[in-house]
Parts: sequence; structure tokens; C-alpha cells
Amino acid sequence: MTHLQESVIFSQAGQLLRGKVEAFRLEIGIPFTMDTTNFKTCSAYTTEYWYRHLWKFVANNTIEIIEDFPDVPLLCGGGSYLMMAFIAAGYRGIQLKRLNNMRMAMEVVTVVDFVTLDGRRITQRAIALK
Repeated sequence: MTHLQESVIFSQAGQLLRGKVEAFRLEIGIPFTMDTTNFKTCSAYTTEYWYRHLWKFVANNTIEIIEDFPDVPLLCGGGSYLMMAFIAAGYRGIQLKRLNNMRMAMEVVTVVDFVTLDGRRITQRAIALK
């Protein structure tokens, strides 16, 4: 209730909560809704704090929470989210957490974020972080 009440009125606590939620959305690296994002798979690579606990509660109960937080958009038509690609490839648990840590260290969310404009090569920045 605090999350919903404070976030809506933009109180000082609400602004802090909103900032934490936006940071979580960058960390999860995929479009996110509490009621449709797979908790079991995706929570394995996210930081354990109050918002993740709220997500678990919503996932385990028949509750709908409508939030107005923006997701990171795809920058081009053929782009894809890295974390969705890793999940689709079958990565789970600690492997998914390690991949997410590397993705965050590189400050990328989508495949487009670290390839050249023509899409044929990985950028020098990505190679340096390897």
C-alpha cells in the first residue's frame, strides 16, 4: 500500500520508491509487469529487496497492480532485449545472474546497444569489457 500511495502523490518517500523501481527495471533488462513477468525465472538474477518481495507477493496471489513506470524501449525495429534472448536460449539461475551482471557492467539492454551501426560487428567498447 505504501508503494502505491506514496508513488501516486509524488511525496519525498514516493520519489525515492519510484527511483528504486526505475533502477529495478534497468536491472531486470526486459519489459516488466508484476503480473506477467515470470517471477521464478527472472527473480534469480535480480537484487533481493522490497520491490522484488512485492513482485513475489503479486505473482503468488491474484492481485493486479497498475504501474506507470516506463520500460527501456527497443531503439530499432529488429532489436531484441539481451535478457529475453538469454532466457530463450535456456540460461537459468546463476548463469543468468552472471550474464546480467556482465550486461549491466557494459551498460547495455538490447543487442543494438553494443553492435556497430550496420549490425555486423561488436563495438570496441564491448570487446574491451570482455
